[in-house]
Amino acid sequence: MEHNNRMCYPEGAIGVAQVGEKEWMFEYPRLNWEVLEEFHDAIEHWRMGDAAFAEEAYRQMIDDYPEFIDAHHHLALLLSQTGRGEQAFRIWQDVVAMGLDCLPKEFEMGRGLLFWSILENRPFLRAYHSFGLEY
Repeated sequence: MEHNNRMCYPEGAIGVAQVGEKEWMFEYPRLNWEVLEEFHDAIEHWRMGDAAFAEEAYRQMIDDYPEFIDAHHHLALLLSQTGRGEQAFRIWQDVVAMGLDCLPKEFEMGRGLLFWSILENRPFLRAYHSFGLEY
């Protein structure tokens, strides 16, 4: 198991691969369409006002797939919006640390690029943005 602060995830469950000279992309091999459908279902429940369902679903996804950055991020958003900002901040802090720990030694800070246009990068970039706003 890989360890990151308070987060553990199976080896190979998340990674960052080089896709160009300086461009990199997050990879989540265990997250299939079924998992993503459950995630989008939880978002829809939250949007329709059922925050309790969404929170439980996000927590279950995180238990099953601790590398699922977007589930962590959406749980943090929900916690922040329901008055639990300190918990949200800790989640963002941990998930950003997890993402940074995934960057391989070949990734050069200040030179390596995680483009927004690469969809797989968006969960990490969203979480990092929220962490920065709360910091």
